[in-house]
This record gives sequence, structure tokens and C-alpha cells, in this order.
Amino acid sequence: MNNKRDLIRRCMWSIFILLIVEVGRQLVIPVVDISSAEALLQKNRALQFFGYATGGQMSVPTLFSLGIAPYMTSKILWSVFTMVNPEGTQHLTERTSNVIQRCLTLAFALAQALQMALMIQKTVKPVTIISQFDSLLILVFTLTAGAMLVVWLADVNTGRGIGGAVLLIVPTVVQNLPNMLENGPNSNDHFIFTPKSTATLIASVIVFLIVAIFIYQAELRIEVERTSIINSYGKSYIPVRLLPGGAMPFMFSISLFVLPTYLRHEGIGSYAVTNFIINQLFSYHTYYGIAMYSLVVCILGYGFGFVNFQPSETARHLKESGDYIYNVIPGRETEKYLTHKLLIMIFAGNCFLVAVTAIPLIIGLYVPGYGNLAFFFSGLFILVTILDNLFDQIRALYFKGQYDLI
Repeated sequence: MNNKRDLIRRCMWSIFILLIVEVGRQLVIPVVDISSAEALLQKNRALQFFGYATGGQMSVPTLFSLGIAPYMTSKILWSVFTMVNPEGTQHLTERTSNVIQRCLTLAFALAQALQMALMIQKTVKPVTIISQFDSLLILVFTLTAGAMLVVWLADVNTGRGIGGAVLLIVPTVVQNLPNMLENGPNSNDHFIFTPKSTATLIASVIVFLIVAIFIYQAELRIEVERTSIINSYGKSYIPVRLLPGGAMPFMFSISLFVLPTYLRHEGIGSYAVTNFIINQLFSYHTYYGIAMYSLVVCILGYGFGFVNFQPSETARHLKESGDYIYNVIPGRETEKYLTHKLLIMIFAGNCFLVAVTAIPLIIGLYVPGYGNLAFFFSGLFILVTILDNLFDQIRALYFKGQYDLI
């Protein structure tokens, strides 16, 4: 009974937080001309897709436009730093570590707010006695404050609700899945619903969901010998997921891929040679561009894989606890062994990620609109990973303590 009450209480907290986030996403910042700002932001399709994947509202400047993007970026950067320099972070207390991460989040929020403000600076208008420059500052600080408020809500949901910080992404992904399918990253790509295309879509979605759930839950279990524990009921193991990076490569791939195009539009590197390279290598409508996008996804797959599963840290913990992998020397040899296994799993997982992105894009070269399935499936996979973790947490909370004493 207590487990059910705790689960219901946590669900109510999460629903309440999601309602607050949704209200914040609708509170438009009044120092801009809304229609003009919306027209400018809608042109940047990559920015829209990044907002979909990070719980933001990039179609119009609102209080929660930045979503949890600064929070996610700072968490990733801090994980990379701790992986590269573990000795430099081991002596830090949890409070100090949290303060550093909050400072990083604030810096990224300020940078992203400034970027968004500069994109729509022509739409910023003076308010009564406030000048246009002051209005621009108000816009930047409001966006930054909204991002930090989202961070606080994410922490509250982690402690009192269910699903953690990523739960805040779910509403935007669900709301914008149809837009990902119909329009894609380019406004000229439209998926046309006909009886044939609708049947193909339904069949492909069913197959994709079955395969995606299986792939996401697949893992390699490396048996570990526990010297300090006598366990006759089962063996201990280290799980290495087939997709250790989860859906993170999909969340960031589009933004990285379109960065050269964005810089060209801003007048940086706008030359004949660079224009030719960008049009060929950073376009979803060329084979070179599809290969480059697949490469970006693969690189992110390796990067996030090593961030989420750190062989050096795992090997260190095993050595300090006296545990070991059978026939593998503790320490450096264990780290090499885990790294080798991780590379194999990431490679296999990347094959799935590339198939999800490249196959629809190649089909889209011949059948207009079908390339949008790459981004629709990406959003669907983000949703699958979040909901899978959410259901696991719900089951754990529901059955907590419901076991027989031996």
C-alpha cells in the first residue's frame, strides 16, 4: 500500500511539473514583435528540431524556449571532464560538483539565450521608456532565467517525481512528431498522405518500434567474480548496452550537421569553394551529405557511449572493491578488456542508428517526403528510450520491498 501511495504521489508531482513547464512554454516574452520573431525562427528548421529534442520552444521566444538544452549540455560536458581527468574531480565534494555544474549550466543558458536573441534582434522593440538595447538585455536575461527555472524543475522532478529530467522532453516530442514527418528539416520536403504512403508508414512504424525496443534493451553481460560476496542465487555481471549512448546522438546530430550551413547564412565563410562543399557534404539531398550525416551520428554514438559507460572508472571500482573479471588481470588489463567490448557494442549499435537515418534519406532522394522518416523515427526512438526508462522506474517503485525474506 505504501508503495502505491508513493508512486501516486510521485506521478502527481510529475504531472504538476509538466503543467508548469507547458505554461512556461506558452508565456511569450513581450519585448519582441511576436509575428516577426516567429517568422524568423520558423526559417531555421534545425533549431526547431533541436528544440523538439530538448523540450524547448524554438518557434517563438517564450519563458521556457531553451528547454533543458543548457542542463543537458552541462551534464555532458561535466561527464566528459570527469572521464578525461578523473583525478581532478575525485577530491571534489558532491556540493562542489553540483555548484560547478550549475555554473556551467548558467554559462550555456546565457550563451544560447544570447544566440537566440541575436537571431531575432531586429524584432526586438522598445517598451515605453526602455530602449531597444535594454529590451534585448531583458530578452536575454528572461530566456536565461527561464532556463535555470527549468533546471530547478528538472531537479524537483528527479527528487520527487518520476522519469528524471528527461521527462520534460516528452510533451514536446509527442507534440512535434507529426511536424517531423510532414515537413522534415527542410520546408520544401513534405510527406504526402495517400493510402499507399499511410499503409507504408503504419507498417514501418510497427516494425521500427519492435526492433527499436529490442535493440535498446539488448546488452552484453560480463560476469564478475565478487570476492567479498557469497551469492548462490545468481551471478553478478557488468551490463554493456548495445546502445550505451541511448538516443543522445539523435538529439544533437541535426544541430551539428547544419552548423556549417548556419554559419554560411550568417556570412561566415561564404565563398564559392565553401558553398560547393557545404551544398554537397551538408545536405540531406546528396549521397555525400547522407554519408556525412551518418558519420556525425556515428561519432556522437561513440562519444556518448564512452560518456555513459566509462571503462576506466568501471575498472577502477572493480580493483578497489577486490572484484575482477575471470581470466582478466585487474587494473589496466581490465580497462582494455572493457574498452574492447564497449567498442564492439557501440559499432553494432551505430549500425542500427545509421540504418534508421540513412535508409529513409536515400529513399527520399527518389520518393519526395520519405526522407522525413529519418527524423520521424529519430524522434520516435527518443520517445521510446525515455518511456522505457520511465516504465522501469514505475515498476521498481511499485514492487519496491515486495520480496520474501530468505
